[in-house]
Amino acid sequence: MQMNPGKSALLDSVVGDYLKAMPEGDAKVLLGYSHLLHQAWRSTLASLPISPTWRTLDVGSGLGLIPFELAGHLPIKVWGVDIDPRYVDVSRELEQRLRAANYFPPGSSVTFGVGDINALPYGDESFDFVIVREVFLYLPDPEKAASELSRVSARKGQILVEETDDGLYITWPPSPPSLAKLHASIGVLQNQNGGDRVVGRKMSTYLRSANLSITGTKLISEAHHLAGAQLDHERNAILLQLASARHRLMDAGILTGDEFDSAMQEYRTAELGEQFRIAARVLVSAQKD
Repeated sequence: MQMNPGKSALLDSVVGDYLKAMPEGDAKVLLGYSHLLHQAWRSTLASLPISPTWRTLDVGSGLGLIPFELAGHLPIKVWGVDIDPRYVDVSRELEQRLRAANYFPPGSSVTFGVGDINALPYGDESFDFVIVREVFLYLPDPEKAASELSRVSARKGQILVEETDDGLYITWPPSPPSLAKLHASIGVLQNQNGGDRVVGRKMSTYLRSANLSITGTKLISEAHHLAGAQLDHERNAILLQLASARHRLMDAGILTGDEFDSAMQEYRTAELGEQFRIAARVLVSAQKD
């Protein structure tokens, strides 16, 4: 897919302005996090032979960045579906702002709706291209979800799944103990809800269980030496993400309010030395035969 730097810059500008105006909360945390990771996905999209004739679905679309990127660069029809109606509302608001900025070319359209990956609100063989990012790590029944992806995909339809795997994350020196404690608590919460923090290594198997053909596997990897302002910026983003999980951790009995607040304060004030980091995500391509 041919990327237009001017289009990408306009999307970044509109999203950045919207972020500044958003009230604190889960939606702002997710949009900020997604925007940080979006540059890596631009490279992935640029490497794909995406046709403007493909009916495209983004499952777990969050705040809509992938649909916006596609529909901004191609005269393509894209649908985004997310289980959280708050995120769908934000996506629709961002779409209106982008339209006001003349971002979309003639012939493109973006449609957002609420839905569950286990029961997608679309007919059989509705899409030529389906994208799923960081959804399977939350699912108690990944094989059922894979079957739904197959159901809504047209014959010869392409499916692209990107997932995390904790085994592909390495830092030195290790993160502060307070952050390690908070991350471990989030992992326990996800496991209690049926999630899987090492789902990346299992994705090709889940897609095969739905009788999909695996056409490619890839690691999207990054290596950085972080220092100073980079670490401070990252810490602020992580604190916002963690704060949104406080009540869920308490309700699940994983941490008390005092334990959570103490760990957050320790991390907030910890001395952050320079750190080397490797992070990778698993990308699996499949096709419905």
